Amino acid sequence: ADFRREELSSKEQRKLMALPPGTRVMALTLYDQPERNGQYGKIVSYEADIDKYEVLMDQDWRLNFTIQMSQDQFAQRVENCTLHHVPPMKSKEVELNLNNDRCAVVQWFPDLDKSGRYAVLMYDGMTEGYILYFHPHQIKLPVGTRVKIRQLQRRIHYNGKWGSVSRWIERERRYQVDMGTEYILVRPEKAIAC
Repeated sequence: ADFRREELSSKEQRKLMALPPGTRVMALTLYDQPERNGQYGKIVSYEADIDKYEVLMDQDWRLNFTIQMSQDQFAQRVENCTLHHVPPMKSKEVELNLNNDRCAVVQWFPDLDKSGRYAVLMYDGMTEGYILYFHPHQIKLPVGTRVKIRQLQRRIHYNGKWGSVSRWIERERRYQVDMGTEYILVRPEKAIAC
């Protein structure tokens, strides 16, 4: 079901596609508080006027002290992802098939390989508790995940904008992403949870 609405202003689009309260994030580039980098917190609210999130860091929950962060200062943690299209890993002792294993995306590394890789925390099986790295096409993000669109050739006006995964279409090997004004089909390496 394709739909179109009136074009949204940049502020309206950011507000509509903002990460929801409760989303887990990891601080990455807090230059004025570098000791907090690598620490987790959760989003409390989003202020579209200044394009900043209020984040309650885990260590500050008793004080109810929040920090303002822009989205490029943290990585969202995406729970309940599933691995797919992963070739079996073989050794002398064991063959490991990770397809359909559950995991959480903990960080996006754009400079690993030419298409980038996700760092994922494994939930299941022999790899439970390990951080492994996968290409975007090997991770199925859950419905509702906020993704940043990049490297589109035809619909370049969406590059750099945020959308929400509405479903995975296996035969197309693409996400259907709600951009607020329409749904678009996007390959996994062009819709990044970061």
